[in-house]
Amino acid sequence: IGSRIFSAGVNDLNEKKEESKNVARRLARLTRRQYDRRRKRKRNLSTVLRELNMFPSQDKDLGSFYRMNPYLLRKKGLDGQLTPLEFGRALYQLNQHRGFKSSRKTTSEDEDKGTIFDGDSKNSKPGINSLKEILSNGKYRTIGEYFASIKPRELRIRNRYIERQMFIDEFDKLWEIQQKFYPNILTEKNRKQIRDGIIFFQRP
Repeated sequence: IGSRIFSAGVNDLNEKKEESKNVARRLARLTRRQYDRRRKRKRNLSTVLRELNMFPSQDKDLGSFYRMNPYLLRKKGLDGQLTPLEFGRALYQLNQHRGFKSSRKTTSEDEDKGTIFDGDSKNSKPGINSLKEILSNGKYRTIGEYFASIKPRELRIRNRYIERQMFIDEFDKLWEIQQKFYPNILTEKNRKQIRDGIIFFQRP
C-alpha cells in the first residue's frame, strides 16, 4: 500500500536499551586517537627535555633513566635538589599519568566514590574525594609524596581516579623548588611550554 519499512539503525541490547551500530567503530577510533596523542606528548616532551639536558641524549642511557623510581624522585624534589635527569624523569612520569579532567559539569558516582582501594576489590577505584581528604590532613604535600609512601605489596598505586589539578599543583611545587637550583634552565618560558603546551595541554 505504498509503505516502506527500513531496518533498524541500532542494535537491541535488551528490551529497554538500544545501541548505535557505529559504537564499536567509534570507540576504536577514539582509542587510536588517544594512543596517538599520548605518543605525541611523550615525543614532544622528550625532545624539549633533551634540549635542556634533562633527558638522555643517547639511547643506551635510556634504561638507567627509566629504572629511576619517579615516585621517590617526586618526594625527594620537594625537600632538596634533584639532578637534571632526575627532575626530567619525574616530569616524564607526570606526562604519562596526568590525571582525569572531565568536560562535564558534574561527575559520575563512580568518579566521586569515597572508598579507598583495599587491594581486594580489583574492580573498585578510590574516588577523587578520598584522595583530596588524604592530602588535606597535611601529612602529604603532593599526590606524588603520598604515592611514594605506599608499599606496593600492601596497596596498589594504579587503578585510581585522580583529578588533574592534583598533578598540576605538584608540578608547580616541584618546579618552584628546583628552579632555585637551576634558574637558567627552569625559566618561565620553559615552564609554560612544558606545563601548558605539552604535559597538561588539552584540546578545547
